[in-house]
Amino acid sequence: MADCGADFVTSQHTHCIGCEEWHNGSYLLHGQGNFLFARQKKYPNITKEGLVSDITIIDNGFTVKNHKVNIVNNVLQYDSAQDLSAFYERSLHVEDTDFIVAEYEKLKVEEIMQKYLVAAKGRYPLQRITKRLFPDSVNHPEKTFSFNQILRNYNVLQGERRREDMYYVWHFILDNYSKNGK
Repeated sequence: MADCGADFVTSQHTHCIGCEEWHNGSYLLHGQGNFLFARQKKYPNITKEGLVSDITIIDNGFTVKNHKVNIVNNVLQYDSAQDLSAFYERSLHVEDTDFIVAEYEKLKVEEIMQKYLVAAKGRYPLQRITKRLFPDSVNHPEKTFSFNQILRNYNVLQGERRREDMYYVWHFILDNYSKNGK
């Protein structure tokens, strides 16, 4: 969108504050955090904050000032400290793939591994045990997976975010597999 002339582009879904960057004169804001979805139990601190962007249009462009907000007792409040140092630190590393992967793994890899590996192996313990006992069944999933399991796995691969999640899961597994000498 920036390459097509958009001045301000924001993306969302991370449920936590992301980072910012400028690209070809366009301001990109990756993740504004939460405003309504503050009931997340796994990451309660980072999912109870967000950003509000103040955009001022001037003759030759615009300026952006981000303001931090917090959710306290289910009420959105302006953060009096306005400490955006972590936001700016992440923004310095926006093109550093190693940094991004390391930060992502800290937060999400365990959760993603559980969700997607269970989906790939099948939902029920008996099916996982059967697959361990009869590994050849993996060669013919159409015979060993139910129609619902096939649809679930197909759905996992359709979305771009899910494909990225799967990449990080398998990357993490391969790294740990080789580190353990297996």
